Amino acid sequence: AVQYLMQHPNGCIEQTTSTAYPLVVLKDLIPAIGVDVDMAKLKEFSEAGIKRILAFQTSAGGLSYWPGSDQPHAFATAFGLTALIEAKKQGYDVPDASLERMADYLEAALREGKISGEMPHGSVPDGDTRALFVMTLGRLGRPQPQYVQTLWRERKNLTPFGVSFLAIAVRESPQLD
Repeated sequence: AVQYLMQHPNGCIEQTTSTAYPLVVLKDLIPAIGVDVDMAKLKEFSEAGIKRILAFQTSAGGLSYWPGSDQPHAFATAFGLTALIEAKKQGYDVPDASLERMADYLEAALREGKISGEMPHGSVPDGDTRALFVMTLGRLGRPQPQYVQTLWRERKNLTPFGVSFLAIAVRESPQLD
């Protein structure tokens, strides 16, 4: 499976992030799971994935869904940003300015409430998307207590995934305890 990830062709931001994110975190997991992987190649593919995610950044700060587009996509931004935050923690070169611009875009999307119409897959509820934003922003040290409260009050609109994102946001942000 690791070799597959290192050879998987990428297209949209979801495919790119779904490939790059596991590669970034595998560095620490490989010894524990006993998989034999060329660590230099793993690093090379991880860095390529990070650069590709960053290449999706638009002039508005968010990430586009497709390469070459300048139309930011809210869910894509949250998903890609989550991977980039982890890459930064793992020591990869991820510019702080890029992370901050993505976070600014997500905060603006939360304030404007324009999320559900931007989802490419109708099966992901809007509340879950907002909870993902809150979790992701918290990981950058930008907790969103007002949205945590609102989402918790409206938790009947969240799936178990959304509740999990919200729980992670509270757990990871001491300011929200």
